[in-house]
Amino acid sequence: MAIEQNPIDIQQGRSRIVRYSTLTIVVAGILCTLPVVLIGLSLQTHDGFFHVQWYSTFSGQLFGGELYPRWMVNVNGGLGSPAYFFYPPLTSYTASLFGFLKPFDPFGLHRLGLATTLIMIASGLGMRKWLREFFDERYALIGALVYMLIPFHYSMDLLIRSAVAQVYAYVWLPLILLALQRLITGGRYAQVGLSLAYAALILTHAPTTLLFSPLIPLYVIAMSKPGERLRTLVKSGASLLLGVGLSATYLFTAMAHQKYVNMDSMFIGPFRYSDHWLIDLNLFSLSYSAQVGIVVLLFALIGLFAWLSLRHSEKSFKPTLRRVQFLGFVTMIFCLFMVTPLSDPIWRVTPMLAKVQFPHRFLVIFSLALGVLMPTLFLRREKGEKSIWYQSGRVLLVASILLTLAFTGKYAGSFYRVAIDHHRSPETHRQLRVGMDAYEYVPQVATALIHPLNYQSLHDLVQRLNETPEKWSVVSGRGDVKVTPDGSRAFNITARGETGMTIDLDRFWYPGWIVQEGSDSASVTHSPDYGLVRVTIPAGEQSLRIYMSATPSEHLGNVVSVTSFGVLLLLWGWLWRKNERE
Repeated sequence: MAIEQNPIDIQQGRSRIVRYSTLTIVVAGILCTLPVVLIGLSLQTHDGFFHVQWYSTFSGQLFGGELYPRWMVNVNGGLGSPAYFFYPPLTSYTASLFGFLKPFDPFGLHRLGLATTLIMIASGLGMRKWLREFFDERYALIGALVYMLIPFHYSMDLLIRSAVAQVYAYVWLPLILLALQRLITGGRYAQVGLSLAYAALILTHAPTTLLFSPLIPLYVIAMSKPGERLRTLVKSGASLLLGVGLSATYLFTAMAHQKYVNMDSMFIGPFRYSDHWLIDLNLFSLSYSAQVGIVVLLFALIGLFAWLSLRHSEKSFKPTLRRVQFLGFVTMIFCLFMVTPLSDPIWRVTPMLAKVQFPHRFLVIFSLALGVLMPTLFLRREKGEKSIWYQSGRVLLVASILLTLAFTGKYAGSFYRVAIDHHRSPETHRQLRVGMDAYEYVPQVATALIHPLNYQSLHDLVQRLNETPEKWSVVSGRGDVKVTPDGSRAFNITARGETGMTIDLDRFWYPGWIVQEGSDSASVTHSPDYGLVRVTIPAGEQSLRIYMSATPSEHLGNVVSVTSFGVLLLLWGWLWRKNERE
């Protein structure tokens, strides 16, 4: 006679599994990011130096009272940089949660490390939550750990490239899919969650947003019931549009201001997508890219075997699991195709893809697909069932773990073994204080620096200006001048001139500079060579305040974001009242 289990005991058992799963993800996130926390984000990685200086400056201005710092005042030796008119801010806002540690970590190396710990854990928890829609807790945990620790996420993006924003983007992809799944199944606040998650992705990493967005309608079509697809597509589309509105404060300037900077330098020379295929005829050259390509192929083979093992299994699985597995498999194959030269015609006829820069960015979506495919290698089969796909996939998984450890040790280890001494070096500290910025953010008016393209000329200018005690110079006229910075976007100038004077400030000019207070005869423009802020001051005693005012796109973006937030609150309130009535 069967003994019925107490429902309370069943619930307590499930709660224990959930707690164990959560603890496992937290511990895994802490352990895998220990090098970045204890040593600090390596400055010798691909993007580490830029992320450290951007975050350090952003956080300092944020704690100085700026709600949304856009102009990075201390970058380029004080010349400044418009980096956050273009670069999504959510990464730096998140890392600023650890801003109170600045007295112990003045440059932000360890604070960024702590933020990556938080983000790695969040990506695992989000992935597990989405996978729980299809698997039980144990298999969802496996998928979450795969998503967290897969080499394209952990080894490449975090340890080798220090692509901090791309690492952060991993958090939002499963949360967007979770919101879509809840929208499909009638979840209460799914539309609100979808809008927030999509806005967060836009505010984190634009290339990942561009690559991931086409998957959203495909997911709705694949996972919805035939009679409900159109309704769900409309609802999800409206939610995505609201998410775009929420992020407009960043998005509008990022699109409208590209003509003001040297943005074209991001897509030429060594940054051409066609020079960065991962799988081509040089696959066995043993170069870094070739080794990444081999790892990609190995994981793609595991994903193939995982899908085939489910497809040919004798056991009955939920239709939703089979559909999401098929979508994951198709997505994986497409991403694999897009990192090979075979996809070149698609890159050529799709201008927006050039904004992605590197084919390897498709590995973010590739990792998501593998996160949903690989748990099937652990699903229980029917008694006596034998599957060559099932067994082969598990063997290859072991091989991939060993290869990943060797790959990570070789490349990431080489950075972090020397990072401690490098971070303590006085020369490193000097470079961080000067803060040379990425070349694409040099203003277009600095013609001497970008025509022809020459990063060394920017370096020489910064070095020359830093050797002078005054942060301004007289171009013409005679008199006494005092210049005092007032925040990141203003200067107070007092002058007593025998004649009218023209002075150049050690600050790059950017659209929006006006004379806010003082003589109507004073004016602000830019120098014709290096694009410095040039101020014309009338003769006599003058007291001026010049200010970099918000551009129309900045104003419009702020208005749209605030309005969208109001709409989101109204939507949430309407859904809440609707649920209360039901």
